[in-house]
Amino acid sequence: MSVIVLTALILCTGCTTATVTTDTGAVLSGRVYDENGIPLAGVALRSGRFRGLSDEFGRFRIDGLPRGNRHFELERDGFESHSFTVTLQSPHQFARVTLWSFNGIMDQAISAVKRGDTAAARSALERCR
Repeated sequence: MSVIVLTALILCTGCTTATVTTDTGAVLSGRVYDENGIPLAGVALRSGRFRGLSDEFGRFRIDGLPRGNRHFELERDGFESHSFTVTLQSPHQFARVTLWSFNGIMDQAISAVKRGDTAAARSALERCR
């Protein structure tokens, strides 16, 4: 037994230890609100194969994202679709996103018509297509 232990010690005399770290990717979390600042539940977020869904408080979290620029698309029935790009450099980043409801956009169009601003009214109506 002592010969085996001594042999192992002689073989490992010049050994060095290496630390291996794994990058599990970045995390994007945040909150989604409507145009009035009310948290939105059920907003689908997507970036390539990565998916998320906001909870009843408008919170979302997507883990394991590759670092670098990521483009996200957000959708919910009754709301204008929205997209944004974020550069994921740190392990955890936060985003605050506002989605406009079609009712809110129509209110903008009506207000623009009342002010006589047909260009703004037309622009708001184009968003509802």
